Amino acid sequence: MKIKSDLGCEFENEPFEKLCETHRILHDFSSSRTPQYNGVVQRKNRSLEEMPHTMISESKIAKRVGAEA
Repeated sequence: MKIKSDLGCEFENEPFEKLCETHRILHDFSSSRTPQYNGVVQRKNRSLEEMPHTMISESKIAKRVGAEA
């Protein structure tokens, strides 16, 4: 498997690199100064961040438990 991300600092850290190595994921970076591609990565990242919030709000989980999730 391969992940391609921009050169943003959110993907450049040791825990993330160890996770990729553990699961045999090749972590590749996009070319610098390519805002078109970096925008795609940012939108995908935002979608992944919003997904749990949507699932919790659509479920029957009580509001107090949802905040902890």
